[in-house]
Amino acid sequence: MMKKISILIIFTLILSVSIAYGGEKQDLWLKAVSEKDGKVRLQLLEDFAIKYSKDKRFFKNLNINLTKTAYLIRNFDKTIEYGEKVISIEDLEDNYKIEIYIYLANSYNVTKRDMDKAFQYAGLVIDLAKKIKKSFGDDNKLKNQINSIYLSPALSIQSLILYSKGKDDDNSGALKDALAKSIEAFELDTSKRTEKRIFSFAIALYRKDPLMIDDSLAAVEKLFTASEESNHRYAYLVGQWYLKKKDRENAIKFITTSYDLNKKANIATKLGQLLHKTAPQKAVEYFAEAFLLDESDKESNAYKYLRQLWYNKLAKGKPQAEQDSGFDEILKLAKARLNPDSETEMEETPEEESEAKIDSN
Repeated sequence: MMKKISILIIFTLILSVSIAYGGEKQDLWLKAVSEKDGKVRLQLLEDFAIKYSKDKRFFKNLNINLTKTAYLIRNFDKTIEYGEKVISIEDLEDNYKIEIYIYLANSYNVTKRDMDKAFQYAGLVIDLAKKIKKSFGDDNKLKNQINSIYLSPALSIQSLILYSKGKDDDNSGALKDALAKSIEAFELDTSKRTEKRIFSFAIALYRKDPLMIDDSLAAVEKLFTASEESNHRYAYLVGQWYLKKKDRENAIKFITTSYDLNKKANIATKLGQLLHKTAPQKAVEYFAEAFLLDESDKESNAYKYLRQLWYNKLAKGKPQAEQDSGFDEILKLAKARLNPDSETEMEETPEEESEAKIDSN
């Protein structure tokens, strides 16, 4: 976020103007604001402030420069010190306000000095950003810049604060609000960071209060649909939660999607379990693939399920030779589907998936 702000400050005028102070004062000012090294620039500005502290004519420009410089070099304590001075200025223009508000919100949040103030300043950013956007009319380019530089980051700050609070609260209200804020931020500015936050918040909300499963499920399903790159983990978790809600149709739909995106033995086994009664032939295919993906481990559950379903149900009553031939054919076809000539990546099941395991019956 700070990198984007440092590059795309669209409202802040370049403050290195020639201030008509004359002589030594003007030279020192121009030297300070033209210095490229942030730490050196901050020191020069502070020297200027000490030397000319009685001259109120440059108070506004000086403190805006001090705040901005301190923030860009990640000196958050000084950002707070000088930023609080800036917002005390009467009739401060909105373009300055919103920039200083986002600096203060992030600085209070990062330093943990005052989380209430961090939340408050983020709220001021949100309100002012919405006001500024209205003034842009149909200029979507400028609106999108406001979204990415100010509005989405402010919503993210609030969501993180609510999440931190919600983890320790007895009720799930704060976590629900944190999830809502993160979704709003994602709608304005899609980013991988916000995606991961929504995924984590949704899981946290469900774990905190399983009765909130609809909110968690809706968030991750929306995330899966809106994400630029289809994420198999999102689809898998949505499927698991649909299964929790006894909606087997949607559960199978999303777990199948997850498997199609990233073939893994445990997911193929899960699909076989879900389908063994209603679509046993399809279940056999999934168990066979799971067996092969699990390095053809004959001690695996997939292999045991496969043999049981084939020999005790689908091929029951047939001659032994025909049963064995059919079993070999199942594995042959599974190998063809999986394309064994290419290396199959084996991954550990994500923590969120393993912890969300449910009874498939």
